[in-house]
Amino acid sequence: MALMLEVGAVMYVMNARAAKERAEANDLALVMSHVKRDLLQARRTEKDFLLRSEARYVEQHAEIMARIGTEIQAAAAAAADLGVDQADARFAEMMRGIAEYETTFDRLQAAMTTLGLDPKSGLQGELRAAVHDVEESLKTVDSAPLQVKMLMMRRHASLSKTWRSAALRAAAPASRNCNPLSRKAAATLACPHRVVRFDC
Repeated sequence: MALMLEVGAVMYVMNARAAKERAEANDLALVMSHVKRDLLQARRTEKDFLLRSEARYVEQHAEIMARIGTEIQAAAAAAADLGVDQADARFAEMMRGIAEYETTFDRLQAAMTTLGLDPKSGLQGELRAAVHDVEESLKTVDSAPLQVKMLMMRRHASLSKTWRSAALRAAAPASRNCNPLSRKAAATLACPHRVVRFDC
């Protein structure tokens, strides 16, 4: 009878431990699904910024990336508790990919802000103001060749904006990488009770 009680106690402890590990594995999978969701949201915000050139999308993007960093730290801790094979190295690689993506986006938005997010800001605004000054000056001069050159300058300015937009969109982070986790960091982590995949 005592032996049966002892066996029952051992089985109870093992079942409780297995249930805890299953719950932890489920928590890890949930956190990684949040990372995936937020990466997609970051990409969407990036595209909104490229299409609309509004500074509010830069702020939104920074908030999302900060949230992703917190989520990955939580996931790394959960994976370490579960004893996931090479968890530290895999999460470190993910963080490198995310940091690279964030740095590229920061460079892109800084370049766009310097050029001007609208016709009145940045270098674009300075060019516009200079053109208007020249136009006002030309009103006092009756010279057809100068008027032609003025019109050509306006045409070149307009073309440069079109070329700039195309070049910035081609250089966007989205065009080079599907997402920051798409390389080796899209690793499959074997947990005691399930497989958690890190691709997005």
